[in-house]
Amino acid sequence: MSANNKVSVASCRKRKCTHHPHTKELVHVFQTPCVDHKVSCGQNSQSFTCPLESDHYNPEDSHSFLLNNAHAPGEANVPLESFLRYQYQQLRETCQQHFENKYNNLLRHAEVGAATEFSNKDKELAHMQALLTDLKEKVASVGTKVDHLHEVIKNKDTEIASTKRKNVELEQKLVNYKSDARIWKEKIKKAELLMCNCTNSQRRHSACQFEEEDTASSIVERNLMEGAASCKVCGKGTAAVTMWPCRHLCICKKCDLPQKSTRCCPVCNLLSVRLEV
Repeated sequence: MSANNKVSVASCRKRKCTHHPHTKELVHVFQTPCVDHKVSCGQNSQSFTCPLESDHYNPEDSHSFLLNNAHAPGEANVPLESFLRYQYQQLRETCQQHFENKYNNLLRHAEVGAATEFSNKDKELAHMQALLTDLKEKVASVGTKVDHLHEVIKNKDTEIASTKRKNVELEQKLVNYKSDARIWKEKIKKAELLMCNCTNSQRRHSACQFEEEDTASSIVERNLMEGAASCKVCGKGTAAVTMWPCRHLCICKKCDLPQKSTRCCPVCNLLSVRLEV
């Protein structure tokens, strides 16, 4: 065996798989120098084809490949290298499949989580839309109330303006009434003065009438005192009945009977009533 073609197992070192960031140290991978799969043994050289490089590679052929090349003199390194390459390839495919499964699981969990999150967001969105609809209805209701209040305020302003106009009219009427009241006060004063004058006149007239009555009474008393008055009807009895309003004492009591009564005074022939003295 040539020293140049000898592969030292001790020269192998560990390598970490870099297919996934969470993958720890998985396997020992042998790093070998690049070989053309042509091994020189002394002066003879043979060309070997690695089963991994074949277009129609079957993993079951690796054992037969090792058996067929096991007794080749000076060529024991080639089957070992091919076997290591084959194992490396298998390990890489296994790791790749594992990481793909892991990635698919993570992706599936992420999709489920995203779907759940989207569902929750949709529910929140529906809730917010319901709240927004409720708020819009409340805003519309408040807007209607505000419009109604504006209309009420407008009507109140109209009523206030009308009331102010009425107040102005009433103030003007009050001024007119005060002026009329002053006029009526003056008229009342004049009427009171006239009433006082009338009262005084009535008092004077009453005083005159009382004086006349006193005068008539004096006449009657004088006639009675004289005692010589005789009845103007029968001429026998003493006159004791005075005719009114002429105040003639001219009828006696006998002649004053209802069947003998006369309506006219026998002295002045005036329609009179009788007054017994």
